[in-house]
Amino acid sequence: GSDSEGDSYIICSHYLDLRRLGKHHNDTLNGRGGGRDSMIQGKCTSDRDSIVSFINSISTVLNIDGSCISILQER
Repeated sequence: GSDSEGDSYIICSHYLDLRRLGKHHNDTLNGRGGGRDSMIQGKCTSDRDSIVSFINSISTVLNIDGSCISILQER
């Protein structure tokens, strides 16, 4: 997406209950969406720098690498 249109997201985990993360994500990044304990999805309207900063802040908890960040930077 673009900064004006927003970006869609999907976050999945077999190990973590993501519902609290979804609420935090939506509050932090002007998002809308929801899901279940193992998957959340929606859309956010924050700028790319805010999204990357958010991903960096949760990356150790979700055990993700930098590949998703490089995808964001390519848009």
